[in-house]
Amino acid sequence: MCAESSAVRAVVTTWTVQGAEANATTCASHPDLFINFLGRDQGDTLGFTPVPCKLGQFSIDKLPDRFGQVELGTEGGFASEIRSIGSTNSVMIDLR
Repeated sequence: MCAESSAVRAVVTTWTVQGAEANATTCASHPDLFINFLGRDQGDTLGFTPVPCKLGQFSIDKLPDRFGQVELGTEGGFASEIRSIGSTNSVMIDLR
């Protein structure tokens, strides 16, 4: 996808698992996650999978501004969580 350099930003998503640091132990039951960046229009998404849960962080350096929310979860595991991307371009999610 193409976007003007003034219309993109770097975004960092970090997560914990039930309040604990994401690591091999806390992520053992669901080692891989999906991450979706949700746009203004329904169906406008940019997603990545698999995302290793134990890393506890996912960075994207050129995300178009039209994506204002992050969804993180697993298929059949942790309920997916959706959070808005704040003014600091960072998102923190606690997987439950």
